[in-house]
Amino acid sequence: DTTICPTDIPQKYWMEAYDPERRRIETLPKGFIVLRNFLSRKEQLDFAYRILVELSNSPHTNLTNLYGRQPDLWDEACSSNDFTKFDKLRWISLGYRYDWTERQYIHDDITPFPDDISKLARNAGSTAQYPGWDEFVSEAGIVNFYALKSSMGGHVDDAEIDGSKPVISFSLGCACIFLMGGPTRNDPVLPVILRS
Repeated sequence: DTTICPTDIPQKYWMEAYDPERRRIETLPKGFIVLRNFLSRKEQLDFAYRILVELSNSPHTNLTNLYGRQPDLWDEACSSNDFTKFDKLRWISLGYRYDWTERQYIHDDITPFPDDISKLARNAGSTAQYPGWDEFVSEAGIVNFYALKSSMGGHVDDAEIDGSKPVISFSLGCACIFLMGGPTRNDPVLPVILRS
């Protein structure tokens, strides 16, 4: 087995030519918008790297909920060549902590929301041509981790206090099928293939 730490990733993967002309806005029913080719490979790798190296140490993850504050996961994994603890990492809360049991944000339990991720969400909103996104400031975010063959159950994103802005979601890694439903489980489902 070989451990890949950021310094081991060849430059050619980071610096692949990116053509912003390949970006497309795909408007689907129910107000669902997909931004195809929104991020270059380098931006995707930078984003994934930041999540794994820095944000996995957030005070609010499923690991801290289960086991208390964890040591620096990335440093520990690289120094021990054991990445198995990442297998148990399922989510990270950014900004306002989300209480999965009560399905609500905890407004007196907040960590700083990363400026670069807020900027990325603002750029996505502007690219999708939502009005007012130039001034948008993110306050809460959830990073979900999926293993191969895993899935998320059907749910409605309805915990946000301000429903005037859409939920922005970035999918990195393996391709997946996103199922866009309606307010009830009986509504027809629209399958959308997402690729990183």
